[in-house]
Amino acid sequence: MMPMSVQSADLSTLLDQLPDAALFTDAAGRIRWWNPAAQALAGWTPEQVLGKPLGELLSAGGRPMSARRLREEARGRSVCQLSTAGRRSLWVEAAGGALGPAGGTILILRELAASARTVRELEESRHRYQIVTAQTGQMVYDSDIASGGIQWAGAVQKITGFSLREFHKVGFAEWSEGIHPADRERTLASIREARQRGTPFELEYRFRRKDGGYAELEDYGVFLRDDSGAVIRALGRMRDVGGRNLSRAAQQAVYAIAEAASEVADLQELYSRIHRIISSLMPADNLFIAQADSGGLRFLYFVDQKDEPPAGDRVPLGRGVTAYVLRTGRPLLTDEKGLAELSDRGELVRQGAACVSWLGVPLKIDGVAVGVLAVQSYTEGQHYTAGEQEMLEFVSSQVAMAIRRRRAESALRESEEKYRFLAENSIDVIWRQDAGFRFTYVSASVSRLLGYAKEEVEGRSLFDFLPPTSREQVRAAASSAQARGHYEVAMAGKDGSEVWVEVSVTPVVGPDGEVLGYQGVTRDIRERKRAEDERDRLEAELRQAQKMESVGRLAGGIAHDFNNLLTPILGYMELLLPELPAGSPQADMVVAVRHSAERARDLTRQLLAFSRKQLLELKSVDLAQVVSGFRDILRRTLREDIELEVGLPERPLPVRADPGQLEQVLMNLALNSQDAMPEGGKLAVRAWEEALQEPRPAEFSALAPGVYVVLEVGDSGAGMDGPTLERIFEPFFTTKEKGRGTGLGLPMVYGIVKQHGGEVLVRSAPKRGTRVRILLPRAGEPTAATAGQPPDRPSSGCETILLAEDDPAVREMTRLILSRQGYNVLAFSCGSEALALSGEQLAGVRLLVSDVVMPGMNGRELAERLRASNRGLKVLLISGYADPLSTGQGLLDDHIQFLPKPYSAEGLLARTRALLDASG
Repeated sequence: MMPMSVQSADLSTLLDQLPDAALFTDAAGRIRWWNPAAQALAGWTPEQVLGKPLGELLSAGGRPMSARRLREEARGRSVCQLSTAGRRSLWVEAAGGALGPAGGTILILRELAASARTVRELEESRHRYQIVTAQTGQMVYDSDIASGGIQWAGAVQKITGFSLREFHKVGFAEWSEGIHPADRERTLASIREARQRGTPFELEYRFRRKDGGYAELEDYGVFLRDDSGAVIRALGRMRDVGGRNLSRAAQQAVYAIAEAASEVADLQELYSRIHRIISSLMPADNLFIAQADSGGLRFLYFVDQKDEPPAGDRVPLGRGVTAYVLRTGRPLLTDEKGLAELSDRGELVRQGAACVSWLGVPLKIDGVAVGVLAVQSYTEGQHYTAGEQEMLEFVSSQVAMAIRRRRAESALRESEEKYRFLAENSIDVIWRQDAGFRFTYVSASVSRLLGYAKEEVEGRSLFDFLPPTSREQVRAAASSAQARGHYEVAMAGKDGSEVWVEVSVTPVVGPDGEVLGYQGVTRDIRERKRAEDERDRLEAELRQAQKMESVGRLAGGIAHDFNNLLTPILGYMELLLPELPAGSPQADMVVAVRHSAERARDLTRQLLAFSRKQLLELKSVDLAQVVSGFRDILRRTLREDIELEVGLPERPLPVRADPGQLEQVLMNLALNSQDAMPEGGKLAVRAWEEALQEPRPAEFSALAPGVYVVLEVGDSGAGMDGPTLERIFEPFFTTKEKGRGTGLGLPMVYGIVKQHGGEVLVRSAPKRGTRVRILLPRAGEPTAATAGQPPDRPSSGCETILLAEDDPAVREMTRLILSRQGYNVLAFSCGSEALALSGEQLAGVRLLVSDVVMPGMNGRELAERLRASNRGLKVLLISGYADPLSTGQGLLDDHIQFLPKPYSAEGLLARTRALLDASG
């Protein structure tokens, strides 16, 4: 419900959606706004009408209609003619009202929807004039008392010699001047007297024709009044007394029907009055009014001495006599014999009781037969005449128009009720404000949105319902140069909650550009905002996971290649060192090189931990016992100014994990916390169980519901800001001084936890410390530790070993280590070369030592193919990192083992001997 400014004279989104034509003018009467319904009604686009005077489009009594005159009329309503782009005129009802103190006017135009409470509104139809005058050869007029303008129709040229176009210029003054001087004073005096008494007038006088002669006219007219009693119209007809006469009774019937339409509210009562009026003209004890639509025939009124009213709301159109009149569009005056002849010719099917005489005329609207008005006589000798047919035809046009007007009024009331219902029952809030942002109207749906009753909102300022964070946003929008807008803003609910809404707003602007108020629609978007926030969070998590996965792949690849380089370095150092005199400079250099290589090996292990590609020895362990057993090591590692606090439950906290990796995680976190507390502080280590149930908190969305063991390491250190928190798990990212950290501590923690199926959550803020919380799935009871170490085995032998390694340096170093211990080594660079051995040679091979990743054929495939023909073959797979290819389910057992690179000579020989000595 937020205001904004506009340019020119745009009205609101609500008026844009009105089914009725709407416009407004400035104080000078120029059109400043034109809605889509107005364009649909008149055919003019906004560009064609904006800036034009109202009188160019609307006229009354043959004279341009002014906005001021519309406002001054009773209830701001008038019946006018609207000029269309198709060069025709439409009769419309114009409802006008003042728009603010600047003098502008709002108009609502409705085609043929004028109030049926007065005779005037039923007599405003051009179609009626044309039918009446075509049948009677007379002139019909409609005089507007206020303007003096007169609308003429009918046999104008036949009676006066002037064309209808020429005579449209004749108003009251010109008509008065045309009266014969000898008849003028008498005629005008009689009209004034009738107006004062409010009675009809009937006069005879001479009127000057175009050729200079005088026509003898009979003038019959009535005055129409508005609801306040003021005379506003004079309706009447003129005819040449030498021409065909129309029965005075028929004329009176026309006006009686019009009066009935203005007085009677119920349609059935109106039809009953019409029946009595027609009965005064002709025998009409039996009369019906039928209307046709897509569903068939609907009898709006039915009175008959013999036939029962049709059953149901509608009956099929069929081929009866009523359908015949509708189909032909012509009156039918006949008797039972004539009906039989029509039936014999197949033009209709005779139905109902036999009658003496039957007369039916079509009810036409805009030249189209939409119903039938029929009377029939059952009395012998009582036959309808051509004159009675003429009178019924004359009356039928009035009946059709009266029915149309009343039905239009009913439809209008239903439409207004429908739109009122929609506004009051809309889920969205529809509202209006004055220029000071005070609500002048708000729909009842505001209670669902903010918790306030509409009475609590109307009369109060918009800013009473805005939190402080939204007020500046609203003020900025109100001062915007845009004409209309859609905004999202937070409002304050009655309970103090924040309610996010979407506002469509349009200011109402006066002719001088002054903002007179605002109106619009407000929609609740809290669910959408929650969905958008959740989507943004998930997208951020996905981007972070994808980034970490990409970096992990890169780190794992680097570690793998680096391990291939370190393997021969460490291996040759181990072979070379015993050959050198102890304490010699050469031995010292070899030791230094080996030390550097070992540091590089440890670095690659950290990379493998981050990338989750290191080999884990998973078993069920008690996390509380792991932390408790590691407490002394932590205490000795940390500075004395760091206070260590450990909080553990008495019951076990079982997890399936590699204890050494858990200790590595704990050590890395503790050292990071120590670096964050250069002047000392507190380090707290706690562990507990926690159940995650649906719905889970957003921060735990990556974990499945269940029971988890939580390890938390918190410190009172410097803390981290948002940008730093986003990068803490990136390899080689560090905030420490150069030379004080590798940037692999937290990435290693991240990789180990992820490889254990857990989640890492970090909370931190500058000067408020850091808390790292690790969640691991709870496992079964811990496995008891096995005592003792396996006995030493001899590392030498004489068996035949098949070696497959694509890296030349690793292959040669491995071959040399095994050969020096007495083994017969067959070395190849790929699996296909190894398979080329003869069956006899392969049969003598006891052990396959193969790299996992090789071109063409990997180590696992090679092992499977060799074991297919040599089931006793033992396999030792070697690789720069452990992955599913080498540690797949069922692959590692007593016959197939894995040795990670870089490996030492001692480790290679020990694993080789153990495999060869294994039973089976």
